[in-house]
Amino acid sequence: MQTVNLYERKTFRYADGWSNADSWDYLTTLKLTPARLVRESRGYDDGGTWVQYARIPAGADWRQIARAIRQTTGGSNCRHEYDCCGCELRTVFTKLVSPRKLLVRTSIGYNY
Repeated sequence: MQTVNLYERKTFRYADGWSNADSWDYLTTLKLTPARLVRESRGYDDGGTWVQYARIPAGADWRQIARAIRQTTGGSNCRHEYDCCGCELRTVFTKLVSPRKLLVRTSIGYNY
């Protein structure tokens, strides 16, 4: 199991690489199942697609949890001025599959 501290982004003044300068609020700690590869990479700039599941804490709003997962685990930390730096970009999709279970699908790409 992977433990993730979830934060909810309150302001959106900065791009992904500088998002740490925005205002974030701690939401909760969440456990995710180990990532399972569901689509192999298709080249040097593709990291494939991975699937995990998360159990929503009792009484929590699943929409808020899903949004926080996307904000905390997705995006990129790239601060380079030009393309072709090789930085990782994570696109995260979440879907409620049962009342307290979320599917978390992460597609990884590299800036080449």
